[in-house]
Amino acid sequence: MPATGYTLDQIKAQLVSPWVWRDASGGSPAMAISFGFPASRAWLPSDAAEVAGWSAFNATQASLARQAVSLWDDVVAATFTEFSGADAANADIRFSNSSAPDYAYAYYPGYVGDDSTNDEKLSGAIWLDPRFSELSTPVVGRYG
Repeated sequence: MPATGYTLDQIKAQLVSPWVWRDASGGSPAMAISFGFPASRAWLPSDAAEVAGWSAFNATQASLARQAVSLWDDVVAATFTEFSGADAANADIRFSNSSAPDYAYAYYPGYVGDDSTNDEKLSGAIWLDPRFSELSTPVVGRYG
């Protein structure tokens, strides 16, 4: 549900930027984007800051992230597909916890299905610091 005071067009405008997921050729915007919740940090480059305090999303975090992705899917042309199990580590958008962010952050998107470089492995990764209770036990409609 859109936030009070914002039209659907205003929400869409917030999602438009020069940073978009690109298909493997690097040309057109990607029309299929995967997301997942890796169970281990094996996909993460060993020198990445997020190795510090890495942990998988808990069930509540994953459930609410799925709701967010569903809302994104409603307003962008691309289709989102969840990768689960071992495949979650190969998703374009990876949701994880780490003590590296002061609160939360995400990396810009890259090329779908491309983990050829450390930058590509991190592209699209979304990080929450679980030391903040509103991030580790989120509630719909509350801050976090």
